Order: sequence, then structure tokens, then C-alpha cells
Amino acid sequence: MNKSAPFSRLAILLLVVCTTGLFALSVLLRAFPNSEGATGNNIRPSSHSRSAVGHMGFYELLRRSGLPVQRGIGDVITQTGRDGVLIVAEPDRYILIGQNNFKFTTVRSMLLVLPKWGGLRDRDRRGWIAKARELSPAVPDGILSHIVDDSEIVRVPPPPDWRINEIGLDPQTRVTTQLITSRKLRPIVATANGILLGEVKNQKGRTIWVLSDPDIIENHGLLQGANASFALNMINALLAEADADGPIVFDETVHGFSSTPSSPLQIMVKFPFGIVTGLAAIAIILLLWAATGRFGAPRTEQSALNFGKTGLIANSARLIERAGHQAMALQRYLRMTVRDVATQLHAPAANEETQTLSWLDHIGKSRGADQSCSEIISRADGIEPHSARALNRLFACVRDIHTWKREVLHGPSARRRDR
Repeated sequence: MNKSAPFSRLAILLLVVCTTGLFALSVLLRAFPNSEGATGNNIRPSSHSRSAVGHMGFYELLRRSGLPVQRGIGDVITQTGRDGVLIVAEPDRYILIGQNNFKFTTVRSMLLVLPKWGGLRDRDRRGWIAKARELSPAVPDGILSHIVDDSEIVRVPPPPDWRINEIGLDPQTRVTTQLITSRKLRPIVATANGILLGEVKNQKGRTIWVLSDPDIIENHGLLQGANASFALNMINALLAEADADGPIVFDETVHGFSSTPSSPLQIMVKFPFGIVTGLAAIAIILLLWAATGRFGAPRTEQSALNFGKTGLIANSARLIERAGHQAMALQRYLRMTVRDVATQLHAPAANEETQTLSWLDHIGKSRGADQSCSEIISRADGIEPHSARALNRLFACVRDIHTWKREVLHGPSARRRDR
């Protein structure tokens, strides 16, 4: 085992075993259904909820009245069929996408109940809410837009009477009454301010009733006045209007409820566990790929230090570049070249560099050199080492001094060979 490894083999083994065990335990626990055979939020509006804003009382009212009522937590469209009625009561607008939105254009008979209240869970009493607050009118309006596109939600004080009431009993609401104004809804129960219960029909024989205020069917308001009788008469009137004799299905998928898969393997491929399964599969593939030996002959290991002239020159160049002394090195190279040529031509001794440069210019001119060394040195000395284009200009001087050296030492033929 490499001493630099962060974990020992035993630690890695324990991590893998614990991670696998926790994932398997979560899948197995998820596979066991609860008492309702579904998973979801039991305090928000649903037929599973006993809270003040729940619909369990409405569900039990229909069931004890002998109506064929069911809870839908799977394919509610198939469960409802053509002869049933689907009740979509206070759906979560963020869930109304895909299949849940498709049901608005598919189910033959439907009761849509718009939301009005939001509740906070009571930490001391299970299944209760600690506080209820009115939702923004934009919430029910956004859900109603799936049915009609010219609607508006209004909230008014509870009306003393109902101008239109085909159900025959007066419902009661608390604090405010939530109504709908729309030209595409036929009023069934309404006041001058708006519609409490309206109907939408199309040429394909689909019937949708919309109840704007849920106070009538929620647990807190079902026993007020004649609300229970009104709710029961409303469902019977919808069954008669739609000529439906099938089941009455409470759609609980719009509240986040879902049926539990029949096996843990089905959970592993469903959202959100499918994401973990996919990531685990990718990790295993990468692990196998990294652990698999490469094919072919083994690679020859290169020495840590590259000895020889080439390596020495490369290392020196990198050190000079890292220190930022390229300009200084190039300027020194120019004078070293001049001194080397002067030595080879046996230049007379001189106290000053200018005398040597003047003598070399005379020799170069006599041997046909295109440039003079003094001009090249002067041009290099005039370059600011830290300027932006200093290196490019110094390299040009180095190229010129190299050409001048070959011309002075070997004549003009050397220039032609360079070209």
C-alpha cells in the first residue's frame, strides 16, 4: 500500500460497505407501503389529510353515502375511465405538468377545486396544522388557466344569498368567499360578484365543473350550515349532468402521493433513486477502467533528470526565462560574438570597445559584409530591456550579428548558403 494514500485498504472497504448498506436500506424502506399504500404530505389538502384544510371528511361523506369513491395514486386517467368522475381538489400547481396537465384535456368528467389556504404543520399534534393563511390569488388563477384563459379570481365577503343556485342548498364560506369571473364558465352557483361553481363543456362531450372556494368541502367547513348536503348534492348533480356511472376518483398524484413500486429493483430505476443508480454505475465503470491494466509492451520510464548537452541547455534556458533575464543574456551574446570574431581575426589590442568595433567594421566592409557590427551593437544597446517588443528586436539583432560573423569569417558565400 502506498504510504501517501489518504485511506488504508480497510478504511476504503468499510466506506464501500457502509455506503452500499445505507443505499440498500433506503431502497428497502421505500419499498414498504404505509397504512394508506401511498407516500405524500398528510397535512395539505388531500383525501388522506385530517387537518383543517384536508378532504378526508369529504371523501368519507361520499363513501358512506354509498358512492363508488376511490383514491387515485397511479394512472388516474385509466382508473377513472370514460364513465367515472375525476376530482382534482386543490392541486399543487408545480405538479401540474406532463401527465397531470394532460388529464385536463383527456378525462371525460372532472370536478376541479381551486386552492385557497396554505397550512403550517403543527409540531405537537400529528396530522394537524398550526396556522392557515390565504394563498395569493395568482395560485388558483394559475391552475384555472388550464381550463379557461379569460378568468380572474376575486375575493369578497360571504354573500347573504346566491343569485343563481342550481344545487338547491346555500353553501357557507369563512372570512371571505373566493369567486371566479369568466365568460367561458356557465354559472351553476353564483352571485353578482362572480361564480362559485361553474361548468365548461366542449364539443367532444367533456364536462368540467370548477368549485372556486374549497371551504365548502374542507374538513373545517364541511359541517358548517348545509355544506355537507351541498357537497353531496353537487357530486350527484355532476354525475347526472355527465351521465357518469363509474367510479369517483380523488386524484392524489397532484398532492405528491405516489404508489410504491412492487419491488426494490423498480425503485432503483425510478426518480429520484434512478439518479443515484446512474451515478453508481458510472463510478463503477470509471473504477474498472482505471484499474484495468494497459495493453502492449510496458512503457520505458524516463529518468528524473535529463543529462547531456541538450538537457543542460534546455534547463538553463528555462531558468533564464523564469528569472526574466532573456534580454540581458541576448545582449551579452552579441558582445561575446564580437569578441570571438576579433580573437579569430587577431584584432589589435585596444583600450576601448569602440576602437575594436571600428576595426571590425573596416574588415567587414573589405570582405563584403552587408552590415556593420558597430551598428548592430548600437541598435541593441538602444533597446529598453523591459519593453513589450524588446525580445523580438533583440532576436533580430542576434540574427544579424550571426550573419555578420559568417560573412566576415567565410566571405559572401556564407550568406548565400544561409539563404
